[in-house]
Amino acid sequence: MSAEGTSSQEGAGASGSIAKSKTGRKNRRRSKLDKTVWHLVNFLLSKYHCDMPTTKEEIVDKVIGRYERYFPEIFRRALEIMQMVFGVEMNPTSHTYVLAPLLGLTYDDSVKSQTQSFPKNGLLITILSTIFLEGGRASEQKIWETLQVMEVHAGQEHFIYGEPRKLILEWKQDEYLKIEPVPNSRPPCQEFLWGNRARRETSELTVLEFLATATSCVHTADSQRACTPWCPVHVAGRTSQLRTPRDAIPSAHVEQGPD
Repeated sequence: MSAEGTSSQEGAGASGSIAKSKTGRKNRRRSKLDKTVWHLVNFLLSKYHCDMPTTKEEIVDKVIGRYERYFPEIFRRALEIMQMVFGVEMNPTSHTYVLAPLLGLTYDDSVKSQTQSFPKNGLLITILSTIFLEGGRASEQKIWETLQVMEVHAGQEHFIYGEPRKLILEWKQDEYLKIEPVPNSRPPCQEFLWGNRARRETSELTVLEFLATATSCVHTADSQRACTPWCPVHVAGRTSQLRTPRDAIPSAHVEQGPD
């Protein structure tokens, strides 16, 4: 083999090593950012559960540490999870962030005393949005097809939402939902409508504005799945990083920032 050929191979090998090294650093940085996003979600859940506001300074001090230069990305991704999965929004007031139920729904206010419970408004918003998009009435089949996209299945305990049929029955009793039989249907089937309490606390216009501003699709670092029209965040495979609200406040962790 000529000296020129040997040199060319060595150059290609060096380039490949550099590329692999860059890819490795990028993957490690992404992994660290993913973990920090979920640290922040846990922290915000604890604040919401205790009706306590927070500030950027507190978030940086107790959660992000040396990752501060990535604050906009970390904060944006955590906020998307809080909105789409848990139905919680953050309203800035002067220098603080106040966590509140998304779309004005107050169901979670009645269950905050249950310290092992996650906010459930995200699932309720998904159902109400489905009904709205279906013209005010959604078949039971359509509801379950939508929830299955979020890996929520009838009769199966979900890590965040619990047993969904029990939750739906509770929302019916609380008048967030109406469930009516479809006349002359064979086999018998049901339709879902907004209940009176849902109409008192929010409106179709508010839901429309929410759907219009929702991101076209939210992808986790390791998942790109089919999305429902309003794109709920998929947390399958990530829930191990969630802690119940009572235990959710992380201790200040200042790690070496991403490369």
